[in-house]
Parts: sequence; structure tokens; C-alpha cells
Amino acid sequence: MKDWLRRALTGVSRRNANVLTIGDLQAHALRVSQCDKMLTEASEGEVSLCESAEERGRLRTRLGLSPQEVRPERLTASPAVSKVEIPQPRKPRRRPGQRRPTRDVIARPELSYAAAAPI
Repeated sequence: MKDWLRRALTGVSRRNANVLTIGDLQAHALRVSQCDKMLTEASEGEVSLCESAEERGRLRTRLGLSPQEVRPERLTASPAVSKVEIPQPRKPRRRPGQRRPTRDVIARPELSYAAAAPI
């Protein structure tokens, strides 16, 4: 998709045009056979990345482990444990000298020049 848009924009730029039209996109679209080939390659790549249970078992055997994966059972709270503490996320720390995000008073009449006594 990105390459297709780049090709279309390059074509528009070479014509010194300011607008990308549907015609520009159609002119730079890939052929159906090219799209079909890309889809086939993507599907084959996904299949090659999938692991089967047999492959995992063979690897575990070669590593000297049991062929079957041992999944830990869900932890259940014992009667002796009444409450599980979940740590709370820490607030982000500010750097030294960094002010807190609050509103500042913009003007106070007693400090303005207009309220000062005449000289």
C-alpha cells in the first residue's frame, strides 16, 4: 500500500500537479498477477513461521527436556492467605526544580503598576 501510494505521488510530482486523483492511483496499481503472487508468498511465509506441537516436542527432546510442555496450574489462594497485595504504579517523578502542573495567578491588582502610588 505504501509503495503504491509512493509511486502515485511520484507520478503526480513529475507532472507538477497538486492533486492526487483516483486515476493516478489506478495508473500505478499493481497487476492482478503481481497481487496474487504477493498473497501467495505472504501465506507461505506465515505457514513456515507456525510451529507444530511435534516440532516443539522434538526440540524439547534434543534439549534434554520432557517432550511434553508442563504448564503450571493456576495459583489458588490458600486459606491462610486472605489478601493479595497488588503493587500500585508509581507516580512519575519530576526533576528537581520542575514545578507542579497548577494554574498560576496571572495578575493581582495590588502588584500592578496601575495600582502603584504616583511618584
